Amino acid sequence: MDVERGPSASVPSPASPEGIAAELTQACHDLHARGLFQAAQWAAEQLVGLELHTSQLPGAGAWQHEQAHSQQGLSARPQAAAGPRLDPDENHPQYLLARCYFQAKEYRRAAHALAGLTGPLPTFLRLYATYLAGEKRREEERIERGGPLGRGGDVANPELEGLEAVLGEMLLLQPGQQQQQPEAVAAGGVQARQAPEAGGSGRGHQQQQQQDPFLLYLYGEVLAARGRGQEALEALTLSLRAYPCNWSAWQTVQSVCSGASGGSSASAATPPSAPSPGSFPPHHLLPPHAAASAAAASALPLPAGLPVHWAREFFLAAAALSGQQNQEALSRLQGLAQVFRGSLAVEASVAQAHYNLQNFDEAQALYEDLLARDPFRIEGADTFSNILFVKEAAAPLSVLAHRVAATDKYRPESCCVLGNYYSLQGSHEKAVECFRRALRLDPRCLAAWTLMGHEYMEVKNTPAAIDAYRRAIDVSPQDFRAWYGLGQAYELLKMPYYALYYYRRAAALRPTDARMWCALAQCYVHEQVGLTDAAIRAYQRAVEHNDPDGIAVHKLAKLYESRGDLDSAERLFRHSLQRLEGNGPQALYSSDAVEALSFLAERCKDTGRLAEAEELCARLMDAGGPAKERAKALAREIRSLATYGGGGREPGGGGGGGGPLAPHRGGLGLGLGLGPGGGLTHAPMDADTPMGGTPGGRSPPTARRPLGGALSFSRGGSIFAAAAGGPSVQRSGAGLRSGGGGGASASAAALAAEGGLLHLLGLSHLLEAAEAEAEGGGGGAGAAEAALEELVAAELGGCDPTAVLAVMQQLQHA
Repeated sequence: MDVERGPSASVPSPASPEGIAAELTQACHDLHARGLFQAAQWAAEQLVGLELHTSQLPGAGAWQHEQAHSQQGLSARPQAAAGPRLDPDENHPQYLLARCYFQAKEYRRAAHALAGLTGPLPTFLRLYATYLAGEKRREEERIERGGPLGRGGDVANPELEGLEAVLGEMLLLQPGQQQQQPEAVAAGGVQARQAPEAGGSGRGHQQQQQQDPFLLYLYGEVLAARGRGQEALEALTLSLRAYPCNWSAWQTVQSVCSGASGGSSASAATPPSAPSPGSFPPHHLLPPHAAASAAAASALPLPAGLPVHWAREFFLAAAALSGQQNQEALSRLQGLAQVFRGSLAVEASVAQAHYNLQNFDEAQALYEDLLARDPFRIEGADTFSNILFVKEAAAPLSVLAHRVAATDKYRPESCCVLGNYYSLQGSHEKAVECFRRALRLDPRCLAAWTLMGHEYMEVKNTPAAIDAYRRAIDVSPQDFRAWYGLGQAYELLKMPYYALYYYRRAAALRPTDARMWCALAQCYVHEQVGLTDAAIRAYQRAVEHNDPDGIAVHKLAKLYESRGDLDSAERLFRHSLQRLEGNGPQALYSSDAVEALSFLAERCKDTGRLAEAEELCARLMDAGGPAKERAKALAREIRSLATYGGGGREPGGGGGGGGPLAPHRGGLGLGLGLGPGGGLTHAPMDADTPMGGTPGGRSPPTARRPLGGALSFSRGGSIFAAAAGGPSVQRSGAGLRSGGGGGASASAAALAAEGGLLHLLGLSHLLEAAEAEAEGGGGGAGAAEAALEELVAAELGGCDPTAVLAVMQQLQHA
């Protein structure tokens, strides 16, 4: 249901407080006389809120208002609020008796007592009592068939058909045409009331003026209960144009337009269920607009003929609030608050809007103010308890639970508050029992069905949770929480395609909620789905909508890392780390912080930002646990690079000077190994690296280089200087066993360089042993190099010689 948007700074005519007060005073009387108690209560609440604004002295407003209206009489009622005047049958003894029966909920007796009266007031009360008697019987039959919590989707009000015929006959036929068949009445519909008869347009217009607005409202209720929403909207529109202060009619319009009307409506008769394999095969995904189309399938647009009246602003605000258009609702409520400054209903709606926007502090302050002004208020207490539950405010929730239990323990809202209290205490069985009690009191309590589903999820009773969520959708297909809960349940059952279906429905109903998009992305990256591109788009949508938990930023960074987009990953990991820093020191010990620090430290090391990488390693060591050992190993690599290299990693691992050491596979694990050209290779020692492999998640290994080229440096001297006789030995990366000329001299230089390294390690005797072994075997420099490799590997246990040297130097300095 789309809510029309427009300026809401003022309330439409009549905008004067006096005119509104006159309408509301008459509405309280008219609605209460006809048994529409909820609408009468709403009118009285707005009247009190208006009186608090117009009265000058505390406590004097009601008396001044009564005196003013006793002098003015009914003539002071503005023309815009034209409605039924005082009925002459209002003081009839039969009506008074029937009204007493009606208030005692003896609807059959009330209808029988009014059988002889034909005025508009007793006629409406008689038919309305018959309608409520049928609703009572329908509820009894539902309990008989399925128990207190049975569905009863096939149980209908037995009085609907007769009431439709009688009301259609009253509202459509001229006095001399009472013998027309009901079929003709049903075929004509509400539109027949707007079409004057041939040659009698004046009589048709006069008939439309004489139609009772309350009978039109009841006719709309009957049509909505029978699933004929469009005709119901037409009847309700005519009723509201004649009497716009009937809040019950506005609520029925909202229910029909949202597709959540009761009775045998389409949404109730065909409750949403899990997609069957035939209708939703595993390889099929709904298009992006499919969820929105399906969610709006049973909804209808707002009728165009609704009256331009101040009550319309209340309706549009309520419709926007129900459709999760919370900013639009706040805008309209702000305009209403300028006139109805003391209205509790307006303040409660503002609190609900802030709750929907997850502004829990503002919503809590408003609910606390409501309870301070009305200590025995029950309406909205369930939502207030949800806020306290989310904030884990155990003490205020306990106070609220005791208050509502002392006020009225057996109200659905009170039961929901008690259920939230027990749930926060960890007593999930007691919480479920409280929610079941709420549903026995009101089977259409949306909050109770949804919260009971949450409780079943807590105790791992997934089938019961799924049933509870589906029952919540039966009550209101526009409730995103039930769709989201179904997605969580099927995700827990490892059925990602089912979960994906329900998450898309939830995201279509609440597209500005980052949690919906995070849940969708989580399903997209599931191993059975594997839609990484769709997951990235979903996480991007979550980031656009200011993900409050920061889940989307971190997950998106990991996806970019897995795809090799390291620049984007670094940017997002830094953003995630900044958010965690803002959450306090404890947040830096979380797994997300450890992953971000690890990636950033590796990234800075690989790109030559060694100072920043060392700082990140120091922060990573503070986290403790396995991350501390990983940080130590990474710090050793960074210090080794800072001591012997100082440059960034060369693309492709070329043999020029200045490149840091690249990890490798094959060869002799972490020690010396033969390169592609027969040379010795090198890799940093890493505590997390298995023998013969590279660390997980690291950059792919580069081509191995000969030892002389891998350990050559352009500046700062070389550890080979003592053996080579020069400041440094520069190698081009050619293999020591190349087939070209100069191979012997190259091997000799390499052995000389290696001799300098072995001297620093205290293993210079191995060079002589290798040369002796090569001479004894009749081999040349290549044989000596191979022998030296085997001896060094055996002596160091496969460890990296330069890493061993770095550790020795650190121990000496320590």
